[in-house]
Amino acid sequence: MRSRTGLVALVIYLLAGVAACTSGSAGRSSAPAAPTTTAADHATHPSGAPVAANASPTPLRAQFEQLLGEHALLAMRLTRSQVSKTSDFEHVAEASLQQNSDALSQLVETAYDDTQRGRFQPLWQGYVSDLSTYASAAASQDASAKQQARADLMAYCDDYGSWLATTSNGQVQADDAVRAARSRVLGLMRQVDAYAARDYGRAYKLERDTYQAAFTAGATLTKAASPPRPQPSWTPRPSSCARRSPCCWASTWS
Repeated sequence: MRSRTGLVALVIYLLAGVAACTSGSAGRSSAPAAPTTTAADHATHPSGAPVAANASPTPLRAQFEQLLGEHALLAMRLTRSQVSKTSDFEHVAEASLQQNSDALSQLVETAYDDTQRGRFQPLWQGYVSDLSTYASAAASQDASAKQQARADLMAYCDDYGSWLATTSNGQVQADDAVRAARSRVLGLMRQVDAYAARDYGRAYKLERDTYQAAFTAGATLTKAASPPRPQPSWTPRPSSCARRSPCCWASTWS
């Protein structure tokens, strides 16, 4: 019992360390940092100061990228703990993933409004639940449950694409959003399968790829939150010029 308590305490300590290291980086370059694969990476914690409602796209994008990257790492920690049946890690990763999901929902409200947060939150929570179901099915080698969880996750990708296309007023195309969601979700499922098969080399390669796919999705969410650029209109030069020569016609921005 003492060893289990010590393990949880160690993980919580590592959570605080990771949070301290990442909190200063939210506003810097949007290039994704490569995820580590040490013991400290078995749990992370959403960090960074909240973004103001009137913030420019740069800090908004940095926060989306940070939270989505952390989501991918936490989701992999949770699913791997389910496969390996390490309940202590599972409880800590599950709690941290919930905090990350709450932070993402809050950021969606900041970037859009409370209505869109209300639509995003159950969509995202359902996806996290389906991913956990997939990992449990992989651990128990339940092919039928895995197939159902996969179908539910693919349906989530379609729903996410529709939500983002509607929320962005067409600035993000539904097909593009669906493809991006599938890239993240398929990577998460494949790393579960590799980890369950004890193909750890492939599992950690998929971890890096999936982290990058999740991180870069922050740019899309930021684009969707930005007001559309005004379309240019065309006006001719004054008619006196046109009377002199047709070649005097020129386009100008109005």
